This record gives sequence, structure tokens and C-alpha cells, in this order.
Amino acid sequence: QTYHPKDLNDENLQPYLAKRKEAARSLGLAQSANGTHNTDLFKEMGWDALKMYKRPEVLSHFVTEMGYIKPRRDTGLTQQNQRRLSKAIKRAQHFGM
Repeated sequence: QTYHPKDLNDENLQPYLAKRKEAARSLGLAQSANGTHNTDLFKEMGWDALKMYKRPEVLSHFVTEMGYIKPRRDTGLTQQNQRRLSKAIKRAQHFGM
């Protein structure tokens, strides 16, 4: 989804962030008190992190607002799943998702 810069001013940003948090809850992403994931989502759900490049709504929770991949300490993923996730994010970026 593409946004115009004026669409993300302070008053329009809050509903966007609330919608994103709700999407995280619906996907089963557990969050700790500081807002980071405290469990390996892919291990819990039995998903293959490498195949997630087809689901940008899941990948968006592991990418910062600037488009950087979040570090493992923030995502709570295992080392193997973090590597697979980063490869999936790069594939999705390459495909323009």
C-alpha cells in the first residue's frame, strides 16, 4: 500500500499504528512490555520463514518504518529463522511487495 507523505502526519498516523497493532494481535504476534516480540512466531505457528515473502502483511511487523529489518533482539526469533526472515524480506523487496 502506498501513502502520500501528507497522509502520515500526526493525526493520520495514530489510526494507522492502531490498525497495525490490531493486525499483529490477529496474527498472534505476542508482544512484551517494551513492544518487541518475545517469542519465535514462526516456530509457534509452524511456518517456514523463507516462504513468507508471499505475505507482506506478516513481514511488515519485522521491518522498521524506514524499511530496515529489525534486529533479532527485537524480533525474538531464533538465529535460523532470523536469517530466513531477512532473506524473505529481501525477496519481497525484489518482487516489489
